[in-house]
Amino acid sequence: MTRTPSAWIVLKFGGTSVATLANWTNIAGVVAERAASGARVLLVHSAVSGITDRLERLLDGAAGEAYEEELKAIEERHRRLAAELGVPLGEEVERQLAELREITAGIALVAR
Repeated sequence: MTRTPSAWIVLKFGGTSVATLANWTNIAGVVAERAASGARVLLVHSAVSGITDRLERLLDGAAGEAYEEELKAIEERHRRLAAELGVPLGEEVERQLAELREITAGIALVAR
């Protein structure tokens, strides 16, 4: 007897829905419920609330050499969320933050 693969369900969250431990706990519950019903779940999330706006201000600030505050706020926001979730920030996020610092510094140099 051949088993038919379960259907995939894509769950996408972003903004305030990924901004706190309580919301991630809810997301975990939704994922567990769907998986328990036999679905294969793919979880996708976009930026934490406020980060997209901060990235836009970061770009504007880099062009005007006033980007350090936005860059610091972006990093701190991700570090706080990781701490709240009780997980390390992770090598990949650290790498992405370092790349963001480099890109921003490059924009600031070119914009002078």
